[in-house]
Amino acid sequence: MSTTCPVCGSSELKSETKRISLNAFYGEPVEFEEQVYCCLVCNECGDFSGENESRILAAVEKAKKHLIGTILEDLNELGIKMTYFERALDLPARTVSRWKSGDTSSASVALLRVVHAFPWLLEVADARFSPLVVQRKVLEAAGNIIYKALKPPEHPSAIISDYRVAVAVHATYKFEPQIKVIEIGA
Repeated sequence: MSTTCPVCGSSELKSETKRISLNAFYGEPVEFEEQVYCCLVCNECGDFSGENESRILAAVEKAKKHLIGTILEDLNELGIKMTYFERALDLPARTVSRWKSGDTSSASVALLRVVHAFPWLLEVADARFSPLVVQRKVLEAAGNIIYKALKPPEHPSAIISDYRVAVAVHATYKFEPQIKVIEIGA
């Protein structure tokens, strides 16, 4: 089937292929080749054959599959076993295997992204979302974030104590400001 201009019906077309980068929802930007036709009679340009839609969908699907693989590798490096993942979240056996093979939904990808961002949620889920475990894990995560944000030059300490009615946070940190000496021309 030959491609024709949808405006004037002419088959006198010029074809150009461009490398396009899309910011996909699934991780890194994805690239695909866009086919653009320009009519030499009426100067109309566009995707006259409709092939770009399938190219975009294929590129996004490839990005999604890559993201899923990356997330599962990262969770594995954290020591999280996929059987534990499935058990903690009450998922059917072999669910992660199906995800690895490309059988995913938007919900499964969202779940993977959330667990990737907050791996401690698996412990919360495994404890059947106990409010006490939720509080402890949130405070532990907050303490880790604070600790990393300080980028301490020496050995700081942070203690989070859980008393049944309150939580006490105590942190020590030795701060040594950096002083810049600026010499003005002699």
